[in-house]
Amino acid sequence: MANVFYRLRLIEAYGTGILKINEAYDDYEIKPLIETTDNAFKITLPNSNFRLEPQAPQRVKRNSGATSADKKESRIHAILALCRANGSFVRADVEASLGISQSTAILLLRELVDDGVLVKKGKGKNLRYFENK
Repeated sequence: MANVFYRLRLIEAYGTGILKINEAYDDYEIKPLIETTDNAFKITLPNSNFRLEPQAPQRVKRNSGATSADKKESRIHAILALCRANGSFVRADVEASLGISQSTAILLLRELVDDGVLVKKGKGKNLRYFENK
């Protein structure tokens, strides 16, 4: 389909969209959120025209606030605290306690398992995560 769009000159090139989206939001505090699963991806684009107050400035300096790496690190610490407090947990516990989507929780947990920080036991509805000691 992309090939047809390219030939009709509806798109200018393949694979440049994500970069252009990120560049378009460089000067904004709220960034696009890209979530992936094994068979799909979802992109959430914040409405840059929405303002709570008519005179509130929408643009901010680039390096203000927490970075996505800081956010990820704090989420990982929260997951480990949840595990230590309860001994084990399920994915839904992470979603509820951190207020994140299922796909974000899956990505974080997969990374922690791949890094050897957590171990999975069980399958399906009985899948629980434990700290790897």
